[in-house]
Amino acid sequence: MSPSDRRHQLTKMPVFLGVNEAGLDWLADRVTERDFAPGDVIIRQGDVDRDCFFLIDGMVAVEIDGEDVGSFGPLDPEGELALLYGGPRRATVTALGPCRTFVLSAEDYDVAAKASPEVFSTIGKALRTSLARRFGHPSSNEG
Repeated sequence: MSPSDRRHQLTKMPVFLGVNEAGLDWLADRVTERDFAPGDVIIRQGDVDRDCFFLIDGMVAVEIDGEDVGSFGPLDPEGELALLYGGPRRATVTALGPCRTFVLSAEDYDVAAKASPEVFSTIGKALRTSLARRFGHPSSNEG
């Protein structure tokens, strides 16, 4: 998929509705595509990686301490909490069927913090707002 096609897909994702043009261009240049088969673990609770996954197609199940806490589908982010705040993963995310994702690496996100603070700020705010919506908390306006 070309950066232009990735950018088009990103504009469909509610998490990125507030991201400016520069932020969308930056994301489109850096996210990579990754496919998962049914049953593949995308994120494992307790792991310490920080990559964030954005579902393009497919459904995932989310478990915390072995308890089912829901399923999510296309356009939803997974792993944004670890990307933003670090620490061990708090949930296991498993593909329920074939899944296609965009992956934003923690390294790229951290580079943006230094190289392009405006892009970093707008993407971070969008991810924090998404977290607030998903977990029923008021949106944070912190930069």
